Amino acid sequence: MIIIKRNIDGKLFKVTVEEYLKEQAQAFLDVIANIESSKVKDKFKIQIGWSIFTIMEDGDGFNIV
Repeated sequence: MIIIKRNIDGKLFKVTVEEYLKEQAQAFLDVIANIESSKVKDKFKIQIGWSIFTIMEDGDGFNIV
């Protein structure tokens, strides 16, 4: 497992994925970067395809689960 981190509009986003999913995780962070930053908050949900992802805030920033 690897952790991919990206600062988007002053907020730190983290995704933990298997190594082979690195490119998909980076593309997912690109999608997050295109969402208006004021809308992204704790427990924000986003659906991509059949999957629903939740953004959970912690002390360091946001985890995508």
